[in-house]
Amino acid sequence: MRQLVAALGLVWALGNLYAAWLFVAGGVAEKTAHKGPEQQALLLLGGLLVGLFAVLLGKQCLALALSRDSETG
Repeated sequence: MRQLVAALGLVWALGNLYAAWLFVAGGVAEKTAHKGPEQQALLLLGGLLVGLFAVLLGKQCLALALSRDSETG
């Protein structure tokens, strides 16, 4: 069960990394540059934060998947 939860968490983290990449790519796009630096900053900051949390989640899921539990069952 532990590996299933870790695998689902990793899939979720990968989806969040993709969303973060879309945010950052949208933040540096020429189309967004015409809307002003505030819009660019919001997209870049949002993408970086989502990416950071995705990396942290992925790290925790890998630790969960690779950990050994003394509990049987």
